[in-house]
Amino acid sequence: MILAISLPTGASGVSSHGYDPFIKLPWSKELKGGWSIGGMQSLFSNTDVRNRNAVWEPTFYIEREITKQWQAFAEYAGDFPQRGGPKEIVHFGTAYRLTAGQQVDFHFGLGVSRSAPSHFFAIGYSLRIDRIWGR
Repeated sequence: MILAISLPTGASGVSSHGYDPFIKLPWSKELKGGWSIGGMQSLFSNTDVRNRNAVWEPTFYIEREITKQWQAFAEYAGDFPQRGGPKEIVHFGTAYRLTAGQQVDFHFGLGVSRSAPSHFFAIGYSLRIDRIWGR
């Protein structure tokens, strides 16, 4: 379980300018032959013009380990707000682990509902730093 609150920072086009709590319940299951499945049930309480707008966000993915360093995935995600239209996407991608603490990824997706973006594309780099506090 992940409990958190987002802070009112950022540009006006991307920030609600409120304190927005959320809860996430992730899960995953390793299957045979390098396959795994997982997802998350999330509930957000977003500030929307000084009112609260509850948003339920279910996700589900299937992933395949191609090699020890390389994985590919397909995912469904939906945002279902109390007020406003649903935003549903399908998302596909791949990630390659360069080292135990570094990864590059490529992913793209398509909107499957009117309120969702029609498409998106991204390339990323992740760096994990262990033992920050000397442990």
